[in-house]
Amino acid sequence: MWGSEECDDANKEDGDTCIDCKAQECGDGHVGPGEACDDANDIEDDECTSACRFPSCGDGNVQAPEECDDGDADDTDACLQTCLNATCGDGIVHEGEACDDGNADNHDACVGACELPSCGDGFVDANKEACDDGNKVDADACTNICGLPSCGDGLKQELEACDDGNDDDTDDCLATCVKANCGDGQLWAQVEDCDDGNADNTDACVQCKPAKCGDGAVQTGVETCDDGNADDSDACLPTCKPAKCGDGAIEVGVEECDDKNGENTDDCVSCKDATCGDGVTWQKHEECDDGDDIDTDACLSDCTLAVCGDGKVRAGVEACDDGNFVETDGCISNCKAATCGDGHLWAGQEVCDDGNLSDADPCLSTCVPNVCGDGFVDATKEGCDDQNANNNDGCANNCRLGAVALGAGAPNADHSCVVRAGRPAAGATATMASSATATRPTWAMSRSISRSSISWRARLARWSPG
Repeated sequence: MWGSEECDDANKEDGDTCIDCKAQECGDGHVGPGEACDDANDIEDDECTSACRFPSCGDGNVQAPEECDDGDADDTDACLQTCLNATCGDGIVHEGEACDDGNADNHDACVGACELPSCGDGFVDANKEACDDGNKVDADACTNICGLPSCGDGLKQELEACDDGNDDDTDDCLATCVKANCGDGQLWAQVEDCDDGNADNTDACVQCKPAKCGDGAVQTGVETCDDGNADDSDACLPTCKPAKCGDGAIEVGVEECDDKNGENTDDCVSCKDATCGDGVTWQKHEECDDGDDIDTDACLSDCTLAVCGDGKVRAGVEACDDGNFVETDGCISNCKAATCGDGHLWAGQEVCDDGNLSDADPCLSTCVPNVCGDGFVDATKEGCDDQNANNNDGCANNCRLGAVALGAGAPNADHSCVVRAGRPAAGATATMASSATATRPTWAMSRSISRSSISWRARLARWSPG
C-alpha cells in the first residue's frame, strides 16, 4: 500500500469498503456497504439523499409527493408522520387548533376551523344552542345568546314593541312585549290612576283617570251633562247639570237674566228681563201687567191701571174717556157720556142742566129753561102753567093764579106760548136740536098767533112772573 492510498483491497469491486484505494464513503458515487444509493451529490430532493438513502417519509427531506417531512413522528406539529401538512379536519389536534375531530360536521363538539363550539360561531351546537346566526345582532331571529327570540328574553325583536325581560305589567312594557298604554287593562304605576281596559268614557274610569265633573265625559248615573269646561253660561253648568232657568247662571243665547229665585215681580221674570207686557207686575215699576196690549181692559198697554181720564175707554166700565176733566164736552169727568140731567152743561147741546129730573125748578128735565106757558110750573117763580092761551081759565097767561085781563102790550097778549117739549099744540111748528152723544132730544116749539108778531123770547126779555 503506497503512501497515497487509504486502502487497497486488491480488487475492482465498487460495493466493498475500498474503492480505487480510497475508503468508501457516502457521496463518493459508489454504493458501499450500508448505503442504499450514492449519487455523489448533496441534493436532498433527488432520488438519493445526501445520507445515501432512498427518499422516504420521515427522512427529514421533502420529496415528491411529500408535502412536508420534519423527520419526526410527532403528529401535533405542522407535519404529520404521513409527510402531509397538518390541517384542520385531519383528526389530529395541532398547534393553533382547539380540537380536530376529523369530520366536516359543524354541529358536534368541534366545528369550523377546528374550534370548540361557541355561541356566535355560526354553527348550532345541538346540545347547547337553539340557533346560531354568527352575529352580534340581538334584534334578529337569533339572539346573541344563541336562543330563539321570545317575549320576555329582554331583547327587543322586530315584532316586539318592547321587551324588558320581566313579567311586571305595571311598568312601561307589558309581559306581552307591548308598550303600556291607557286602555290596556293594566295599571301603569305612577302614570295611570285607573285602567279598565275599555274605551267607554261613561263609566268610573275616563282615559285612565277617575271620572269627575269637568272631564268632558258624561258619567252614567252620576252626571247629566259634562262639556269639559268651567263656563257657566253654556248649556252645561260646571256642576255637570243642564243649565235651566233659576240656576243663577245666565245661559247665553237662551236667558236674558237669572236671579236664582222664583220671584217674578222683580227685574228678572222667568229668566227674561222684566218688561211691560210680560204678564207679571214689576214691583216699583209697573202698576199692573196683564200680558196684552189691549187698552180697553183694567190694565193698559203701558202697564198702568185703567182710570177715568186716561184717554182709554175701559170696556164695560166706562162709556167714554176723552182724557180730560172738562165737564162741558161730550164726556164728563166720571167717564160717562154727557146726558141731560148729569148736572153738567153740555156746551152746544144743552141750555141748562141742574142734575135732576124735576120739572118744577128753573131747568126742565129736558135741559131747557122752565118758562111760563111750557106746561110745567116753576115752583120758584110760577103759580101755575096751564100751557094755553086762555087768560080766563084760572091760570093767567103770566102763569099767575086767577083771571087776568089782557090788554095791548100785556104779557101773553098775543097769546103766544111755548109748549112743553114733546107735546106740540095743534098748528105748532117743532124743531129738534140733537147730538150724537145726547141721550134724549130737546124739542123747541113755538106757536105764532096771528094777532101779533112778537116772539116768545122778546116777551121773556121784558117780563118775568111775579
